Amino acid sequence: MKRFNILTLGFLTFFVAFSGCKLQKVSENCAITLDKLPRNVQTSVSENLVNFTDLSMRIKADYKEGENKQGFTMNVKMKRDSFVWASVSVMIEVARAFVTPDSFILLDRINRRYYNGAISDLKRFTGQELTLGQLQDLLVANPVFLIESFKKKNDELRNDYLQHEES
Repeated sequence: MKRFNILTLGFLTFFVAFSGCKLQKVSENCAITLDKLPRNVQTSVSENLVNFTDLSMRIKADYKEGENKQGFTMNVKMKRDSFVWASVSVMIEVARAFVTPDSFILLDRINRRYYNGAISDLKRFTGQELTLGQLQDLLVANPVFLIESFKKKNDELRNDYLQHEES
């Protein structure tokens, strides 16, 4: 009986000791890894762009600043190269925006203010000079700048990547 207990205890100790060890990951050769990456990044990005004529989205998000956390929903409707309409709600609608190719309107329902301006004035609110097309691309996660404005650069690890050319 003692021998059975010793064997059982030894087996359990062996099992616990070696079951916790993970196998080491086999390191790959960089040349093999580079073959798995797409050769032409510009073509790959161009093939995966989101194309739409009319689009309606409902976005749920959380905003956190310090200890404060606030959830909100945003309804967005877009027509390609025509307009973007957005409404932000926290229980009730707090803001609304309407952007066209040449102008935009912002409505702040909490402070009872609105702003009507040219599309070039949108930089005051976003920090960037955006056109309607760039804003639409930003909302659907397409590149904001044209693919043609990127140039292919070589990198010894990834073989190529895109860098934006300033005009």
